[in-house]
Amino acid sequence: MLTLACTVQLAYVMACVYVCAHRWLEDQQEEFYQQGDDERRQDLPVSALCDRHTPGGVYKSQVGFGEFVSLPLFRSLAARFPGCAPFVAAAESLHAYWSEQSNNA
Repeated sequence: MLTLACTVQLAYVMACVYVCAHRWLEDQQEEFYQQGDDERRQDLPVSALCDRHTPGGVYKSQVGFGEFVSLPLFRSLAARFPGCAPFVAAAESLHAYWSEQSNNA
C-alpha cells in the first residue's frame, strides 16, 4: 500500500512539475527573501536561503532535494517497478534544470 501511495504522489508531482514548479519556487524564494530582509532590518542573522545577496538561494535547495530525496526515491521505485523508469528520466531532467538555475542565479 505504501508503494502505491508513493507512486500516486510521485505521478502527481511529475505531472505538475513543469507547469507550476518554477512559478511556485519564485514565490517561495520571494517569501524567503522577505523574511531575510526582515531579519536584516532587526539586526538578526539571516536564515539559510533567505539572503538576497547569496547566489543560488532556494534553487540550491531544489538541487539538494533532488540529490538526496527525489532522485533516490524515483530510482528505488523504478528498480522495483521498471514501468516507472520515465519518472527517473523526468526527475533527472528536473534536477538538471534546477542545477542550471542555481548556477545562473
